[in-house]
Amino acid sequence: MTDDDNRTVEEIVTAQWNHLLDTSLGTGTGLDTGLDTGTALIHPDVVRAAHAQKRLRTLFPAVSHGTLFFSTTTELPHTRVGGTVYRQRGGTFLAMGAPGGGHIAETRTLEKAFALVAEALPADIAPVTRGSARAVPRTAPDASPATTP
Repeated sequence: MTDDDNRTVEEIVTAQWNHLLDTSLGTGTGLDTGLDTGTALIHPDVVRAAHAQKRLRTLFPAVSHGTLFFSTTTELPHTRVGGTVYRQRGGTFLAMGAPGGGHIAETRTLEKAFALVAEALPADIAPVTRGSARAVPRTAPDASPATTP
């Protein structure tokens, strides 16, 4: 990390959320708009619904293959924690638990789906730390290195 060296972990997490909120300029399709932001673009409603959840907002948000996930580390490879939400055909949303945790529920709204993901977070979740999954010891029972580079 270069310019992050003087920032606190909380400032890094906030900056990442702001980046995703600012760059999720989807056209309603979730498709890339052609902007070179270094981040896969996702629908802005997804980012806003996740950001509305206080417990999720404390985690480092990351995007892989158009899906928002959460980490307790700030660098790749991330230490993935908690679940995520997938849009289903027919307009519903599937809230999934932590990797290997399975299906939580199918809902009609993104807000409810992310509320369920937030509720499913373990009470003793590790705080976000600077670095990658390789540098930080595994501290949460459901934390696992993300499978993306």
